[in-house]
Amino acid sequence: MRSRPACISHRSQSRSLWQTVHKIRALACLQVYDYQVLFSPTRVDVKRIGAADSRLRAMAWMVLLMLLALGPVHSARALPPADIIENGFSVYDRLVQYGYPAKQRLAPYFRAAEVDYPPQTVVLVGLKRERRLELYAGNSPDALKFIRYYDVLAASGVLGPKLREGDRQVPEGVYRLTQLNPNSNFHLSLKVDYPNTFDRMMGKVENRRNLGGAIFIHGGSASVGCLAMSNPVAEEIFTLVAQSGLQNASIILSPVDMRREPAPNPLDHDVPVWAPHLYAIIQRALWALPPARVDTRRQSRWARVEHPIE
Repeated sequence: MRSRPACISHRSQSRSLWQTVHKIRALACLQVYDYQVLFSPTRVDVKRIGAADSRLRAMAWMVLLMLLALGPVHSARALPPADIIENGFSVYDRLVQYGYPAKQRLAPYFRAAEVDYPPQTVVLVGLKRERRLELYAGNSPDALKFIRYYDVLAASGVLGPKLREGDRQVPEGVYRLTQLNPNSNFHLSLKVDYPNTFDRMMGKVENRRNLGGAIFIHGGSASVGCLAMSNPVAEEIFTLVAQSGLQNASIILSPVDMRREPAPNPLDHDVPVWAPHLYAIIQRALWALPPARVDTRRQSRWARVEHPIE
């Protein structure tokens, strides 16, 4: 009896590998150096970003072969909730779980603004009195466009910068986003780099030692010094920043929308005497952004009436 040719055996093994790939139902995008491994519902591709490099090509295919060797991949929707996972989720796990639906919800806004996804730059603007978080993005830092806005469900404190640990204040200033937390107690969260250089400088001048920290944008509807945005919104922002690159994301936190009304005055509000200098920095950052298309009639009743910040 004649043995099966080696080429037929190899073809059946290849078919088996691609059948495994067909079972992938989550769509995620993992960027590694200058190539991307793209997962879709039907296939796995390698998309080049930088110059051709045979070593990187070999590395990309090695990653694919390692993934295929792990066996069938379970559906992202079948992942158990975080509270019963002993070691928690990674950022990649959360992108597999929430990335595709979050990107689908964002896609119409990016198409309308004619901005590529993922963008090269992401800027968030948090307005404390208005209880609003605006999203700007662009294909370069000099080509930002308004994408959409969200209602802030909860933010404690009053107008004025955060000064110390436990004052329940949302900071005010221009900050970077420094961490993605896939295992937050509030679903998903992004860390704001408070205190920044200006906050530390003012703290040193006034001999304030414990400035506080752990300021996040997160899911849920309750917050102490952070911005609670609801779980679906947290998924969108988390996915967007993760796929655009944490180093490309920043946030402006302002007491009011200083493009439309004056900043709080130390004579009329309980703010530090150096607050006008801080507000001048924030105002310059706000005026550098394109106009925002905000329909205030669509803001939630919670955001407009029940919990104003004054």
